Amino acid sequence: MNALLICTNLQKHINDTYILVKTDQFLIIGVYRELPIKIYLLPFSQVKNSDLSLSLVVYDLYNIVCIILGSRLGNSLLLKFFPISSPKIHSCEKCDKSNIDDHVDHVQETNNQLKEIKDDIDLEMYGLSIFSENELYFRIGSYTFEVCDSLTNISPIASMTIGQPLNISEEFSESVDSDLELVGCVGHSKNGSLAVLQKSIHPQLVTTSELIGSQDMWTLKTNADEFHRFLLISQTDSTMILQTGQEILELDQDQTGFCTNEKTIFAGNVLSNQLFIQVCSDSILLLENLKCLQSISMKQFDSQVLACSICDPFGVLLLESNKLIFFEVHCDKSIVLSIIPVRSSLVIVSLSLYVDNANIFTIQPSTVKNFDIAINGGTQMHQKNEDEQFNKESEKFPSYWLALVKDNGCLEILSLPKFNTVFMVRNFSFAPVLLIDCGHIDSDSGVSESVTSTKSIVQEILFTSLDIDGKSPYLLAIINNDLVLYKAFRISYSSHDGHLLFRFRRELVSILMNDRNTINIEECETANFENVYSIHRKISPPRFREFSNIGTYPGVFICGPYPQWIFKSHKGTYFIHPMSIDGPVESFACFHNENCKFGCIYYNREGILRIALLPTFLNLESPWPLRKVPLRCTSHFVAYHIESKTYALALSNKMKGNILIKSTGDDTEEFETVSKGPRFIYPYQEKYFIELFSPTNWEAIPNTRFELYPFEHVTALKSLHLRSQERASGLKIFICVGTTVLYGEDFTAKGRILIFDIIDVVPEPGKPLTRNRLKLLYDKEQIGPISAIDHVDGLLFTCIGKKIFMWNFKDTKELIGVAFIDAELYIHSAISLKNYILVADISKSIQLLQYREDQKSLSLISKDPYQLRVYSIEYVIDGNQLGFLVSDSSKNLHLFQYQPDDPGSIGGLRLIRQGDIHIGSHINSMFRIRCKPAVYSRSTAHHITGMALNEKRHVTFYSTLDGSIGLIVPLSEKTFRRLQTLQSRLVQCIQHPAGLNPKSYRLAHMLNRLQSSPQKNIIDGDLLWKYTYLGIKEKNELAKQIGTSSFQIMEDIRNIEQITNIF
Repeated sequence: MNALLICTNLQKHINDTYILVKTDQFLIIGVYRELPIKIYLLPFSQVKNSDLSLSLVVYDLYNIVCIILGSRLGNSLLLKFFPISSPKIHSCEKCDKSNIDDHVDHVQETNNQLKEIKDDIDLEMYGLSIFSENELYFRIGSYTFEVCDSLTNISPIASMTIGQPLNISEEFSESVDSDLELVGCVGHSKNGSLAVLQKSIHPQLVTTSELIGSQDMWTLKTNADEFHRFLLISQTDSTMILQTGQEILELDQDQTGFCTNEKTIFAGNVLSNQLFIQVCSDSILLLENLKCLQSISMKQFDSQVLACSICDPFGVLLLESNKLIFFEVHCDKSIVLSIIPVRSSLVIVSLSLYVDNANIFTIQPSTVKNFDIAINGGTQMHQKNEDEQFNKESEKFPSYWLALVKDNGCLEILSLPKFNTVFMVRNFSFAPVLLIDCGHIDSDSGVSESVTSTKSIVQEILFTSLDIDGKSPYLLAIINNDLVLYKAFRISYSSHDGHLLFRFRRELVSILMNDRNTINIEECETANFENVYSIHRKISPPRFREFSNIGTYPGVFICGPYPQWIFKSHKGTYFIHPMSIDGPVESFACFHNENCKFGCIYYNREGILRIALLPTFLNLESPWPLRKVPLRCTSHFVAYHIESKTYALALSNKMKGNILIKSTGDDTEEFETVSKGPRFIYPYQEKYFIELFSPTNWEAIPNTRFELYPFEHVTALKSLHLRSQERASGLKIFICVGTTVLYGEDFTAKGRILIFDIIDVVPEPGKPLTRNRLKLLYDKEQIGPISAIDHVDGLLFTCIGKKIFMWNFKDTKELIGVAFIDAELYIHSAISLKNYILVADISKSIQLLQYREDQKSLSLISKDPYQLRVYSIEYVIDGNQLGFLVSDSSKNLHLFQYQPDDPGSIGGLRLIRQGDIHIGSHINSMFRIRCKPAVYSRSTAHHITGMALNEKRHVTFYSTLDGSIGLIVPLSEKTFRRLQTLQSRLVQCIQHPAGLNPKSYRLAHMLNRLQSSPQKNIIDGDLLWKYTYLGIKEKNELAKQIGTSSFQIMEDIRNIEQITNIF
């Protein structure tokens, strides 16, 4: 990559200075252009090395020069560019550095002489020779670059595999489906690295204990200590008090002032961690350390406490009688209660307090009476003055707001402590795209007819901020057991006086959290629908758990059958990651202790209490938790060795190409080292080597590097099962490598087959990773380049150009030929399944071969007769059906099947094209794995049937050269027809970005016209998932149009997510 990226925008910022990026270097150009006619000198000065860049943008941000370096081979960077010293003045001729300072006095004189020239013709004819040597100078300053931000990039993905993480806790090691991670070769040259990805969070467990009967928990800090010193665990009718230190000890009732004979609803710190507050079902306690300062009985209200929300020093209680109690903790260490006037008899479902520390919430002043006047600006100055006076108090102190959701599906926001309604939304339970203030609601009778007809309920809400600075308020809600996020944004005018100048926009987040064991909203009858809220209020503990610092991240944890982490990013955004490795989580709390710093404590459904830490080696500010292991070289292939739990990598470094190859005439070559002088530009060539890496710390294992010959390239590397007498099963895993030696067009290309065994040796003292070594068992040159390798029934399968050979690795010493066959043109990829082999030709599509052990022969079963430039291939398994997935150079995916009964197959000689779709990226690597068998259902028979089907169904993952990861999963016929009909309706019924047509985009783009029509048997999952972004009304309308229910469609989508949630 030798393209030059030149930016001239710096001219207006730094006089006569330009920036240039060449390959991986920053160069500063000092331009000599004191004369307006020509540029006579372009001196270059290297500043520093850079990443491999594709684009360069410079802009001025508050008089600071910023540079954006876009890269497809590494991370994109945001840099700040500024000089660190005054420009130095250099003579045009070569001079000694010690004499440079002597020329400073001549600069102004020289510039004046150049400007006084009137005869440009002399300068044109004779150039700079008309001046003396001391009269010409140019300037180059000293500059520096400061990295402000970066965008993580994992493209291009050259190869991808799966492996077992070694840093996972022992309690999770028994898991079969979740104990996996993706490992890919990404980047190029100095940006080359290994990308280790996990879709879900795998916490690092500190301790585990069994605790049956717990429902909720909280941790408390003392004012003089940064650690959590107390743990409160709420049970059915009591509370357990634990003291946390070096050990966790249970305290007796007489040792503490906490209430232990009642169920605790909430516990936390108030007054900047000076005091504790414990809210029980029948009382409220205020404590200092273990001393109870005040205890207030709730029996005076003839009702028990259902829920509590606190923002220091205020709090709100929700009673079973639908009363709201507001309390404030005063500085004199006392609690004052007051009843919030409820203006309707509607049942309050959930509530959440929010503190606006950034003072971004503003209220429409009552002085603006006319919308047109406010828009035209006639009263802008008067409005501004009134607005400032109205919000004068809120500018000095934080403001507090209370969000309520009622059983008629309405959302209401109150200002505290005056309890004025400042925001009201009808039909919030419909999850609309936009929440618009409706002012007030006149209806005050039970559940509205629209809510009953759509059968949607709001289980819980949380009003919080998902950024570090608190300037981005978000409203989180669980509606019909699915997570919905709304982001607040400012508006310039509100038609309702005294209401917020804000609206809420729904985020495009699809988190399906439904539990099959919970209430089925679709099956609720209209007559009994009003009782759903009362049932939910009694059986559901709060699922939203805010935390301030877990692993340096603040955020929200969502309990439930499918736990989720929402991390507040330091860049002002948020990232959502699931935690499916430990099953459903009932309760959660942050936990900071000497033995568990900035960790967490949670309680799962199996009655296990765990104290855990977040993995520190992963970057959580990415769509998937990611770890990039820098290699500083290009990685081409990666293979996982299961027995030693190590990774074998094929890597390459750039080296100067100063070796000349000459032929001696007897089929041998001679190498000659060439030296052309210091000004000669040598070409670069790749020097390949094989090396082992340990997933313990992702470092290269010492003394495991195997260097290849010059001009030798690795074209295939796999971990294969070959026949061996050393194992009782008769098979042993070896690292097999196929290479190609390219000396040029005058020489015949050759290759080698290398077979390695990873052996265990006595590790060196202090180096535990040295227990693994590479042992070369076989090394022999072949008649042609080795383009693909695989294993079939313990035999080695190799492709040498268009010739295919089967080898028996006898006694781990030599390869004995077993069978061979000729293919079409040039085979570059091959995969096997039992005794079937699927091979991909560089131009002639795919072929299906079969090896027969009794006849020791390879035979062609079927092939695709059309031309197709194949990139990668993989199998698709759905029970007893087998398909062949192919990616091509036009960024398409094709699905073929062997169907000898089809008339178009000509008796099975041709493969039948069953589906095709345009992906939009070059797919370079694919692998398959069994679907996750865990499918929950209320019916035991359905549960067993679903598990049996998924155990025989495989999901195929693919990676692209653009750094994206996708999957293909087979569906049942009934599910496919239902979702395909929904896809056709979504194309017409929803808005698409820039008005583009996804139906046209997903049609296969073919270089050559096919004789058959496109096979639209692959559903666009990206389009289908947009159904989850719609509101409840829109979902029901679309489902009604295709003759099904919204619940059934969401069940299908949820089932797809669950069976593909492998990592």
